[in-house]
Amino acid sequence: MRAIILAAGIGKRLQEQGKLMPKCFVQVGGKRLVDLHLERLAECGITEACFVVGYMAQEIRSHLAADTSGVMIRFIENPDYLKGNILSAYAARDLFDEPFILMDADVAYPAALLSRLIQSPHENCLLLDENFNNDAEEMKLGADEGGRVWEICRRLSRSWAVQGEGVGFFRCSAAAGAIFREMLGRTIAAGGEGLEYEEVLNMLMKLALIRFEYVVGLPWTEIDFPEDLQKANALFARS
Repeated sequence: MRAIILAAGIGKRLQEQGKLMPKCFVQVGGKRLVDLHLERLAECGITEACFVVGYMAQEIRSHLAADTSGVMIRFIENPDYLKGNILSAYAARDLFDEPFILMDADVAYPAALLSRLIQSPHENCLLLDENFNNDAEEMKLGADEGGRVWEICRRLSRSWAVQGEGVGFFRCSAAAGAIFREMLGRTIAAGGEGLEYEEVLNMLMKLALIRFEYVVGLPWTEIDFPEDLQKANALFARS
């Protein structure tokens, strides 16, 4: 199984005015986030990672040239990184022919969290944390009593039997990947270049069976704002 890591963004809500650095270069526990990803992947037995890059792409390539994790690294460039991240997901479409994990690069997490996704018996799977704030910032998941996820969005349309915050990682089978690839392409062709890929994932789950694994009790955080970075460093001070 390969990992596809979306690392093309600027992170303008996080960085100080005039600070030039890829978002995935922020330091958590004294290490760059991009390096932590590779450490976690290696710990979990993932041997191949593809980074979809855009902003300061060459700096990311140069830094990872010295990587010693043992994970095979490749790059795909998204020149339109200022638009929606749907374009970054679609840029990696040729890799959807085998099972993969689609990962947002701006998440700090332990190997145990990623392992829960990899070891899941569900071939199409998301990670759900029931301990969440019901605001309009984070991506929420809504699932039925049987564990099927039906909705992913920033504000759920209804109350679900199970609901919580999504971590930002999606394990996808080759069969579901083929549908996902087609839906991404159709959405972009219809003028959806500014959308988030989760909006297409929200449509995909109506056609493909997607379940979830709980991650309650495991430390993790998405890093969008300075306070998120402070939280990440508090959680992973010794990573």
